Amino acid sequence: MKRFNLGKGSPKGSGEGGGSPGERQGPRKSILITGLVVMVLAIGYFIVTYFVPLGGEQSKTAPPPRGALQSLPQPQIPSPLPPAPAPPPEVTKLEPPSQEKPEAQPPKAEETVAASKAGPRYTLQVGAMIHRRSAMELQRRLQHLGYPAHIRKGTSPKTRYMVYIGEASLMHEAEATVRRLQRGGFPARVVSTKGGFLAGIGDFLALDEAIDLAHELQKKHHTPKIVDRRVLTTFHQVRVGSFDNKAEALTVGRELRGRGFDNFVVKD
Repeated sequence: MKRFNLGKGSPKGSGEGGGSPGERQGPRKSILITGLVVMVLAIGYFIVTYFVPLGGEQSKTAPPPRGALQSLPQPQIPSPLPPAPAPPPEVTKLEPPSQEKPEAQPPKAEETVAASKAGPRYTLQVGAMIHRRSAMELQRRLQHLGYPAHIRKGTSPKTRYMVYIGEASLMHEAEATVRRLQRGGFPARVVSTKGGFLAGIGDFLALDEAIDLAHELQKKHHTPKIVDRRVLTTFHQVRVGSFDNKAEALTVGRELRGRGFDNFVVKD
């Protein structure tokens, strides 16, 4: 086959060993073009391999189906919180001004000695009566003579002796006996018992006093009886003075006995 050089107009023989310089540069251009194509393909392969996922590979996290996206609950926007209430005004408590208490002064030596010497006190008991009226009468007699008498009330289980007359089953019968005794000058009263009623004339702590009253009733043609019983008794103690020592109390007691008032010393 013959090639014709269009520029020169002269054909080239294939058997010719030489050629023009343009013919000698043709293989070099082909090699360069081929190298560029290979380089472009290598760069494209690198980009496709590292930046574009292959179509055959599946993504590790598959996207959810379309219907699932529609069924997901819509996010709820929380309603704004009401504004916090304003803090209450701070109340400051006013403390009253401190008042300095005066320091307690130690007791004087004289007062300490007097307190150490204070001991039990004594008094004279002149009588103990059930009826306050009788106790007040004795108190007036002692005060009239110049003795500082006073009355102290107390209770104690005592044996008491009651003088009475008759035993009636009906109350009005006992009341009739009481009226008859009162007309004769005896302080009688109706006393209720388990078996009925009776007319009580006196109630004494001392048996001798009860016997004396019974003798008076016999003189008036009555038939009295005496009964004793142990009961918690309220009585009124008539006492005289308050003494620092027992010797002083005994001295005044002897003086009272000389005036006809029996007595004994008790602790006040």
